[in-house]
Amino acid sequence: MSTETPKTPKTKVMLIPAAVRPFKKVAIYCRVSTTHESQEESLGIQIKTLKQIVANNPKWKLYEIFSNISDSIIGSCAYFIKNWFKLK
Repeated sequence: MSTETPKTPKTKVMLIPAAVRPFKKVAIYCRVSTTHESQEESLGIQIKTLKQIVANNPKWKLYEIFSNISDSIIGSCAYFIKNWFKLK
């Protein structure tokens, strides 16, 4: 009998570093259709609620808040389109 320890083959281990995933930039868009006091309060509630949703998601980072008070859908669309390019 041999007292020699059997040789184990050398295995190559390749370490792969974890991918660093950046935060996803999130924008909030809120609008109301009139300048009535109740609508302005609604706008504040919309912003507060959506900020909380973003804050509760660890993979999101709030990039910008867009808000609009307009009694016209055309005015709202123009505002949205103009500001959309800030996100690119």
